[in-house]
Amino acid sequence: MKIMGPKIMNNFLVIFIGTIISILLTITTFPLGNYSPDWIFLFIIYWLIAIPTLYSYPLIWFVGILADVTLGSILGMNALSFLILSYLVKKNYKSLRYFTTIQQSLIILIIITIKITMLIFIDDMAETSIYDRSAYWSGLISALIWPIIFYGLRHIRRKYNIV
Repeated sequence: MKIMGPKIMNNFLVIFIGTIISILLTITTFPLGNYSPDWIFLFIIYWLIAIPTLYSYPLIWFVGILADVTLGSILGMNALSFLILSYLVKKNYKSLRYFTTIQQSLIILIIITIKITMLIFIDDMAETSIYDRSAYWSGLISALIWPIIFYGLRHIRRKYNIV
């Protein structure tokens, strides 16, 4: 039986603790409603840009299911949107790395706007009323706090030598 090396264990802990923290941030900002940032997806986007091999597609799907359970949405809605948009981010991570944080914020705004549009479309198809047009505020707030997420997670990545 092969035991995980320290780097693999570090990566696993970062994913696990980061996912838990992003879910806790999502729960604690529930009172903000549609003005709450998309914490979970912001964490995923950061790690896809910084270290694209850290998050696998099955793991992104699982985190999306956790987001669905946390948000009380139809099971698979966030998982599907996370998976599709993560694929796009992962395919373009080399260019995204070289953008400034302001440029990345604009990309985040576009990505989360697409995500919310997908969620509203699925919500309308399922005839539930979980998401409405005011959910677009979440994309704007997420774009505004992206520099904080970016520099905070980059500090953690460098401090704990995550590669």
